[in-house]
Amino acid sequence: DGLIYAVFLGFTGWVCFATGFMVSGYSRVARCIKRPLPVGTAIHLPLVASLLAVGWLTRMELVSQGLYFHYASPGSSSASVFAVTVVALAKLPLVAVAIAGVSHYRGEKSTGRWYWPLIAIEIAWSLPTGERAQIISIAILAAVVRYYGDPRPFPWRTAATAVVMCSLVVFPFITLYRGTDGASGYQMNTQKQLRTAVDGTLHRSPSDVIGDGLSDVASRFSGAASLAAMTTQGRARYPNGAGETVSDWIGAFVPRFILSSKSNPGEIGNKFAKA
Repeated sequence: DGLIYAVFLGFTGWVCFATGFMVSGYSRVARCIKRPLPVGTAIHLPLVASLLAVGWLTRMELVSQGLYFHYASPGSSSASVFAVTVVALAKLPLVAVAIAGVSHYRGEKSTGRWYWPLIAIEIAWSLPTGERAQIISIAILAAVVRYYGDPRPFPWRTAATAVVMCSLVVFPFITLYRGTDGASGYQMNTQKQLRTAVDGTLHRSPSDVIGDGLSDVASRFSGAASLAAMTTQGRARYPNGAGETVSDWIGAFVPRFILSSKSNPGEIGNKFAKA
């Protein structure tokens, strides 16, 4: 009964969303807006080099603090002011990649020639973390840079192929690598778990590849099942007290150096799902 009720609420929500989108006229306005092309002065290599230098120095600190992996190493904390700052600055190389990408599509060889090598380096950095979101971020960055930076038609077939490969190969590989909730101990045995994931990926039948991929993707969009669990089991399973989620949301706008005790918003989703 709970699942039927959840599906009904989800279906009703999607109908309302689609109706609102069509009534708003946003789609007609969007079709009238031309894609902006990069203009202005040339983007210089020193800017990219500076972002990479600061970002990678911060990433080394991220590793030393035990915050590199998706499931943090035991004893590490991502809630302190310093840890949050380190995590934020560790994203700077992605900004550098985006700038290099724009330069690449503008024909600026001095900076643009580093675009694809930097993409490869970002993938190599992100894959051992066991965090799907980092891989998705790189893919979205490449798609956005290609869409706005190149006046040629967007390669939708290539994009669709990349989505299928991520769904059927990359995401199941990450699941094999890190295990359920990081239970494989991949933080301490990274090379061993990578080899295990590679072997498990290469020795699967085509039916297993498709089945595991679809199952893994579906588990990330199981909103109806989550809603059913909430409606049947009640909110008492969630560890936060009444009103605490609202206070966390308000505290998100207050700098951590002022409100050092505020919760880490990145942990709320995992805490809720595990409950």
